[in-house]
Amino acid sequence: MEKKLKIDPKKVEYDGHSFRLIIKDEEALLKRLKEKQAEILKDLEKEESRDENDRGQAASDQKEISP
Repeated sequence: MEKKLKIDPKKVEYDGHSFRLIIKDEEALLKRLKEKQAEILKDLEKEESRDENDRGQAASDQKEISP
């Protein structure tokens, strides 16, 4: 699951080798990045808890199958 940050093409410079994002409002950028980081961390926590539940379910299924 990949999420992309929307960037205005007018705010990007290309020097022939790499792209550079032009940012005038650093505080707004930091706020957006922190929000994005929080979203990603939430998603990771959900996936980890789902994985743990899956492992726990698989272990309980094994116990039920074996006498």
